[in-house]
Amino acid sequence: MLDRPGLLPEEITRETTEAWLAAFDAALRARSAAELSQLFVADGHWRNLFGLSWQFATVSGNAKVVAELLARSAEAGARHFRIDTARLAPRGANVGGRDVLEAIFAFETVNGPGYGAVRLLREADGAVRAGRFRPRSISMPSAPRVTPPPRHPTSGILPAPTGSSNVRPPPAMTEAIPMC
Repeated sequence: MLDRPGLLPEEITRETTEAWLAAFDAALRARSAAELSQLFVADGHWRNLFGLSWQFATVSGNAKVVAELLARSAEAGARHFRIDTARLAPRGANVGGRDVLEAIFAFETVNGPGYGAVRLLREADGAVRAGRFRPRSISMPSAPRVTPPPRHPTSGILPAPTGSSNVRPPPAMTEAIPMC
């Protein structure tokens, strides 16, 4: 945490998180790869849960995270990153023997509001950088509604994808299996 006499740990955690989110938002607005790169650890991860694109994906490594964030945030019009005080206040934690700050954040996109989680780490050089960044969409108004295919009536297994040659159908059941 920051060494700030007179401040409670909760205040330091909140201020540190607010400063990181403000810097992140500014780097995205400026489309600055250099500024954005300074906000993530070298081996950081971005897990997109349909937050900045309609894809579920994990991107690892500073350079890849920065490139994808710049591309996807521009497409989604991601902006106004801030602490989501309605969900959970930023907090300190110990993960894997390392002190971290964890926070829930909110943001806006052209598709509607989103939220996510970020895990911040204090690096040896004193900078606070994200190790994990996970944005998520709250609603997907422009996404088409997808109806899943019907399940097999007795086994409950979904049918194999069309054109799949490596998926075998479930074995025929000769007797009912009681459910406990």
